Formats: sequence, structure tokens, C-alpha cells
Amino acid sequence: MNSAESAQDIPKFVEFFKGQLSLAEVKYPLEHFKTFNEFFIRELKPGARPIACMERDDVAICSADSRLMAFKSADDSLRFWIKGRKFSIQGLLGKDVCSNAFIDGSLVIFRLAPQDYHRFHIPVSGTIEKFINIPGCLYTVNPIAVNSKYCNVFTENKRVVSIISTAEFGKVALVAIGATMVGSITFSKKEGDYVKKGDEFGYFSFGGSTVICVFEKVEAVDLDPRKRLKDLTGTNCI
Repeated sequence: MNSAESAQDIPKFVEFFKGQLSLAEVKYPLEHFKTFNEFFIRELKPGARPIACMERDDVAICSADSRLMAFKSADDSLRFWIKGRKFSIQGLLGKDVCSNAFIDGSLVIFRLAPQDYHRFHIPVSGTIEKFINIPGCLYTVNPIAVNSKYCNVFTENKRVVSIISTAEFGKVALVAIGATMVGSITFSKKEGDYVKKGDEFGYFSFGGSTVICVFEKVEAVDLDPRKRLKDLTGTNCI
């Protein structure tokens, strides 16, 4: 996907996902992209994803274009969606990162499909404390795999855990998970950086992928879907 010849697949990809992929919001014209992966990690035009409630740090935003699932706790996620017997917050974050506060906290899952914009963004304002690389497999993250009773893709796939320290939400863990054909997760920020919600955080190269945000157990996290869908045209409120 990084060869010059791979650029020939871009028009076919666009045609295959016609109606699900808007070229009007892409920053550069198709002829700008010299490889397929350059197109896959395409940037959008300024303003294509308005940031909801930008003046309020007590409102988090979506990290990515995605199919979104939000749960008050890991137990709720197991009841309603994630059926893999091995899923746990500790398994997702790793024992070196996971605290008791995260174990009982809320989580939001952003599952990206191949046609989506594959750059992901900071959901909350704060300081990046650290990154932890966790090696693993590259299983698909489609709903069939997520519901498998034999494994759990979220705790077995390659992933990078980042911890963001915030004034409003305490610590927030953002997990970038590789999936089928996505062995490359690239970050545009580093440890110690102060970030504002909506800032670009990184991107996934070709394939499907997932971002999971885990919040500490605090009363401030409100997952009311009516509030979450406040801005349907951009990066939505949680």
C-alpha cells in the first residue's frame, strides 16, 4: 500500500465506498496522493469536523469518525455488546497502567471502518503523561470477532495506551488498537505535551481499527446519548 503502483487503487476504493466517503471534505485532490496509504491517512479541510463545546473542558468529544458505543462500565459493555470472555479493563490497559479507578470507569468505543477518516483526535484537554506499547495480534475488530467467545480482540490485539491527565475528568486512557492489516499506529504528540480536545493525536495506516477511551469512575462523566449527538456534523459531544 506504500508503492507508487498502489495509487491506482484509489479511484476503485472511492467508487466502492461511494456515498460513504466524501471527497468534498478531503484537504487535497486525489492526484495529490502518490500511494494508497497517503490517501488512506488523508487529512480533512479545516472546519470539516467542528469541535463541540470548544470553550468547555468539562465536555469530552469523539476521538474519531466511527461506529460509537458508550458504556457506563465494563460490566455494561459485557452485558450489551462485548461477549468475549476475556475482556476486562485491566486486560485492555495492562497491569502497569490500570488502577482501581479505571476498572469501574466508563468507556467509549470508536470502531473505524476502511472508508472512514483514519486520523484520531484528542477527546479531552490535558497533559499526556505517557505512552505504553502493548504487542499483540492483528485480528479483525468487526462485531462478529468482538462477540467471539474464544478470544477478545481488544485485549489481544496490538495497541498503544496513552494516559492524559485532565482537570475535569482525572486521568483518561486512550487506547489505539490495531486490526486487520493495521500494523502501524503513528502519533503526532509526545509525552509531556499539553493538548486541547480536538487536536490531532495520530493515525492508523491501511485497514480497520478502533479507539477506546476509558474514564476514571467520576460522577462528571454523563453518557446521555441526547447530549452525545449534539453535533451530528462534526466531532460529537460525549
